[in-house]
Amino acid sequence: MVELNLRREFNRRAGKLDKFVHGMGSSPKGLPMSRFMRTFLVGAGFLIMASLVFAWSSTGVHRTGVPLSEGARVQPGRGRNLKRGSENLALRGGGSGGEVPDAQQRQSGLAKSQLDVVVDAMGASDADSAVSMLNEKFSDMVALEQPGAILKWAGETFPKKRWAQITSFGLSGLVITDMLAKMKLLGDMHVVTIDTLHLFPETYKLISEVHDYWEDLEDIKLYHCKRAETRRQFERMYGARLWQADAALYGYLTKIEPTKRALDELGVIAWLTGRRRSQGGERSELNLFEIDAGDGRLKINPLANWGREEVWRYIKKNAIPYNALHDQGYLSVGDTVSTEKAAESEGERGGRWRGSNNTECGIHHHTSASDSEGLAQKAERIRQGYAWEQRALERAREQGVTQVTQDNFVAEVAESDTAVLLDIYVPWCPHCRQFEPKFNEIAQVFAKQGGGGKAGGGV
Repeated sequence: MVELNLRREFNRRAGKLDKFVHGMGSSPKGLPMSRFMRTFLVGAGFLIMASLVFAWSSTGVHRTGVPLSEGARVQPGRGRNLKRGSENLALRGGGSGGEVPDAQQRQSGLAKSQLDVVVDAMGASDADSAVSMLNEKFSDMVALEQPGAILKWAGETFPKKRWAQITSFGLSGLVITDMLAKMKLLGDMHVVTIDTLHLFPETYKLISEVHDYWEDLEDIKLYHCKRAETRRQFERMYGARLWQADAALYGYLTKIEPTKRALDELGVIAWLTGRRRSQGGERSELNLFEIDAGDGRLKINPLANWGREEVWRYIKKNAIPYNALHDQGYLSVGDTVSTEKAAESEGERGGRWRGSNNTECGIHHHTSASDSEGLAQKAERIRQGYAWEQRALERAREQGVTQVTQDNFVAEVAESDTAVLLDIYVPWCPHCRQFEPKFNEIAQVFAKQGGGGKAGGGV
């Protein structure tokens, strides 16, 4: 997040503005604002707005996704079970399965001692040695046979409901779920999906379809941002373009934190992913088994050595439902804000986060407890800032102040044929919030004197 750093002392700035306001009040000719000043303010507005690169306004934004069921209610901060047996899927708060790690483990991650079941199964001295032995054992197999053998081993090794598949129901994830269903393992584990609140309508539709496709899939645990249940709520709390301004914070709020919460609440010690080496980027050196550097859990990548062709062949052969966007030029499907169509030559994930150096989903990046705490604190500052902004906008409108956003900047400022006084602010900046009464006071002077000028505040 690029934050506006206001080093000036508020009192000094307010003092100068007092003189400005008094000077305006004594002017017989109305607004003392020259064409030069207006041009300067417009130029300053462009410069500061360009440097902020942030999620300007949270008002007037509509969710592009569709709910899984009409009128569904979700308990904040909890998982959502998609229960079978009703025309519209009912969503309700999720519980935990198995023994849940204590508070210390939730904070610092999973203790490696919890992987003793893996150590014992492999006859190893410690978890790291066990993982090395697992990779060596299953890598000797033919690639097409690896997923089935790995899933069979997992079903025989892990206690019931202590392991999970975390999937966005991409192509690889669908293959793994189908294999688990055919092996009658779905009842022994959790299937978890993360709703980032920014998914495509086609993705929400697919989640409903797969829930009905596999009879043994009794429920899907669906987790989302702890404080928001819809995209509209998310954008009111954190801004409409957080994904653009601070990809790390966006990923934490929409993916990393919900995933960590799901693993903790469900008491998971090992989880399956659909990542493959053929997807390139950071995945090109992927192992079949790995210990997550952030929390010590075992991550299993059964399809690590499959190619895209093998995945599609399995999907077609078994008539598994898949995301309709794949037939529209999307090689990989994520959030609406970070997914584009891509040519075959760009690679499978070429349409994800185009133009950035990001090649991996946030849930697979190592995030330490201290990093998570810092991101959580940052998110709370921003949330409080936007909560203040909602109240401040009401007060500003009473004074005739127009909010300037990325969407209306040209019309309200650059192309305005009247004088404009523009205050650049960011909602989470304490100095900006302190300045609000003074700016509204200036707006009142504008309104009383008339003369065609106007006041605007922009983030």
